[in-house]
Amino acid sequence: MKLRTKFLLLLTPLIVGPLLVVGTLGYAQLRSTSEEKTFDQMRNVVDRLADEVNGLARTASANVDLFSRHLIVQRYVLAKDATERYTLLQRPLLQVFRSFQEAYPEYRELRILMPDGFEDARWSRDGVRDVPNPEDEARDPFFGLLASTGALTVSVLPDAEGGEAVMQVGNPLVLSEPRTIPPEPAILRGFLAVTIDLSQIRSSFESSRTMHEERSFATDADGKVLLDTVRGDVGARLPDDVFQALRGGLDAGAVVRVDRDGEPVYVTGTRTDTNLYVFTAIPVSALLAASHHLRSVVTPIVVAAILLTLTLLYFGLDRMVIVPIRALGRAAGQIGRGELDVRIVPGSADEIGELATAFGEMSHNLGQSHEQIRMLAYHDALTGLPNRRLFHELLDKALARAQREHEGLALLFVDFDNFKRINDSVGHATADGVLRELGETLSSIIRTDDVLFLHTHGETETVVSRLGGDEFVILLPHMRDRFSPGVIARRILHQLARPIRAGDQEVIVSASIGVATFPEDGATAEVLIRNADSAMYHAKQQGKAGYLYYSEAMNVASVERLTLESGLRRALEQEQLELHYQPQIDLATGRVIGAEALLRWKHSERGYISPATFIPLAEETGLILPIGEWVINRACQQAMEWQRAGLMGIPISVNVSGAQFSRQNLCNVVARALDGSGLQPALLCIEITETAMMAVPDRAVELLQQLRTLGVRLSLDDFGTGYSSLSYLRRFPISTLKIDRSFVCEVLTDEHTATITEAIIGMAHVLGLRVVAEGVEQQEQLAVLRHWGCDAVQGYYYSPALPAPLFADFLASKGAGVEDKGVEHRRIQSA
Repeated sequence: MKLRTKFLLLLTPLIVGPLLVVGTLGYAQLRSTSEEKTFDQMRNVVDRLADEVNGLARTASANVDLFSRHLIVQRYVLAKDATERYTLLQRPLLQVFRSFQEAYPEYRELRILMPDGFEDARWSRDGVRDVPNPEDEARDPFFGLLASTGALTVSVLPDAEGGEAVMQVGNPLVLSEPRTIPPEPAILRGFLAVTIDLSQIRSSFESSRTMHEERSFATDADGKVLLDTVRGDVGARLPDDVFQALRGGLDAGAVVRVDRDGEPVYVTGTRTDTNLYVFTAIPVSALLAASHHLRSVVTPIVVAAILLTLTLLYFGLDRMVIVPIRALGRAAGQIGRGELDVRIVPGSADEIGELATAFGEMSHNLGQSHEQIRMLAYHDALTGLPNRRLFHELLDKALARAQREHEGLALLFVDFDNFKRINDSVGHATADGVLRELGETLSSIIRTDDVLFLHTHGETETVVSRLGGDEFVILLPHMRDRFSPGVIARRILHQLARPIRAGDQEVIVSASIGVATFPEDGATAEVLIRNADSAMYHAKQQGKAGYLYYSEAMNVASVERLTLESGLRRALEQEQLELHYQPQIDLATGRVIGAEALLRWKHSERGYISPATFIPLAEETGLILPIGEWVINRACQQAMEWQRAGLMGIPISVNVSGAQFSRQNLCNVVARALDGSGLQPALLCIEITETAMMAVPDRAVELLQQLRTLGVRLSLDDFGTGYSSLSYLRRFPISTLKIDRSFVCEVLTDEHTATITEAIIGMAHVLGLRVVAEGVEQQEQLAVLRHWGCDAVQGYYYSPALPAPLFADFLASKGAGVEDKGVEHRRIQSA
């Protein structure tokens, strides 16, 4: 007998016996461990799914609570007038809903429900109806739950339309009307309801399986299946005994064995915050199959260990296991360090080879995902151009190179003029198409080989980027001289003169361009962008459709504007606003028959600031609304003070801006001012410009009728500068027509102006209107107006606008009449 055989006979019992024992015990332990691990995985799956549902519910609750506080939402439900709600507020409300849905694509539907369940407004990601949904939601289970709780409510219910489970979140809108005096108590105005698509949760259920036979599903409190890995079982109801057995093991996290559809299964579950029960089930047969597979793995290992010699075992183990695992470990380390181009070649076709193949696929997929994420993070989704983040990086790189190479660099800030008008006229979807074409136009103007869309290597070249909205910016490196950006700007303006197709019609888009250069206009990205933006803003102010280079004076002007705006916001609080009063003189009697209240701003440091400076700023910033309300209140109070002082009561004329006329509840403002001061309505005259009334002529007629009902007088101001027609002029319930000062200034020098002015006076008298001429400064002008039959005048010939005390003196001394002399003006000026 050979020695090799003896060693085999000697070692065989020593190897076979212990390995059989170890294999048997190991098999039993592995089986037990495998089952427990499977149960733990089931519990982890349930907890993870429940956390995902709870997380979605908490996020949705916070968002709905935040949405409920939105000003447009509150104004909408507070609106009592149907015209105001559906004509003025519904479109902004739906735009707000759309912005919410764009921020949260899973929010399928946003609705406003009335307290009785009527669906008043609705936005769906599939589109929005032009009229409110006529369906009565009062019978909807979620509305019943929401109405009964009276608080923020989250529930998962079957979708009444599609049958799929959806999450519904609702919040009562309990508000008070802030504009009533006294304020109304807060009452239930309606509900804000959001329907959330659970496709992501449904995908999580489908992807949560740790083994093929594993099944996850969710039910409501009655055992009805709302979510299931098997779609066909959605809507089915678990038997009561099965459901009660499953619910019994929820608190302890136990794994319960039940029979479902005649098959024994292991099930564990938990309850979510939304009263949803989440379960995971694995058939008992699947665990037995896994056990059989485990035994089939252990047995070959034991047999192989018996048959192989210690030497072959050592070298075989080292070659087939240790070496490949070490290679995979090195590859995993490279992937972990961000090296996504790791090449992994499977060394064999066994499990380790499959693992190597999986590592290779993971490396490849991670690389692709990384590129996709970078594309989304650094590019504008609409145009495909670099976004603000990528542009800042490229600009920083270009600035560093320009500083290093001592080169010039320029930024072109492009903003398209009146693009909101295109949005309003052709719709956002078509306007987005226009923006895409504009981005392509800007890119085509720049040389193709200079345009950079995604550049991760090399130096930065020319870049066209969209910062947001209709704002684009162009980076021009390697600038040879300061005039080169102007050539590009002119090329852009010339190209934009061509019409762009927008749906079924063609539109022409102009642009205002601001140019800032390095190093003259700034050394950092932030400063260059800000200065280019400032230059663009001044280009718009100078008439649009042009370009300007940045200058330091623009920065000074911007700072001045911001300072002026900040001061104007404090002017009301610090009582810096004043009213001066200019008398109106009756040409037939020479008596003072009225006064126009004119706003003045006496700055604490700069003195009086011209109304031509701060009035346009107030209209642009929206401050004209509170300022206009203050003017009406103060004028009424001052008129009453003069009456108490024994002066004769004369009408006070107050100018109303176009913003007040179109956006503010002017009737309520006037009514509160009259009630608060006690002034007779007939002593208040509201002056509205011709341009403001003709902007919304039909609404103007209605609003003027309401003001006339209050008893106040109405005057059409600056007549001749707008575009009103005789048909509308006859419909306006006005009593006075005021000729603009631009006509009065030229009645002596321009024959056409004189003819028009005389015709205006004659036309007004035919319509039964009094005529007041503004800006009378010369006796000759006065004589001509008197000859044409003008009823009254105001201007520097008699008096400028005076502070209240001086006007009171003027009124007291001239109550009997005013002579047609310039001495009055000189006396007042000296005072």
